[in-house]
Amino acid sequence: MIDPLSLLAFVPAALALNLTPGADMMFCLGQGLRSGRRPAIAASAGISVGSMVHVVLAFGGFVINGLIGIFAGTAGRHLISSPAVAVWLGRISAGIFAGLALRLALLQKT
Repeated sequence: MIDPLSLLAFVPAALALNLTPGADMMFCLGQGLRSGRRPAIAASAGISVGSMVHVVLAFGGFVINGLIGIFAGTAGRHLISSPAVAVWLGRISAGIFAGLALRLALLQKT
């Protein structure tokens, strides 16, 4: 979970980035000058909603990656602690290395 101090630093920074002049602000300004106040407000609202969707999806990606890391570590500890799994991992690794050695030997002869 993101600690509150990081979130407190992130939200104003994200808001400041959204308020700085750029292509989106030029679009809103152009809409306001060309069509009036209502289209400019609609453009601003659309850009803000799009930015919030982006932030929510990015946050979801961070959460999913964090959960994958947690579960991978937990699964790794369980696999390492089981002697039967260690034997099978050794056999699988030996089979993979034998296959790679055979492939290398066949590639050298041709």
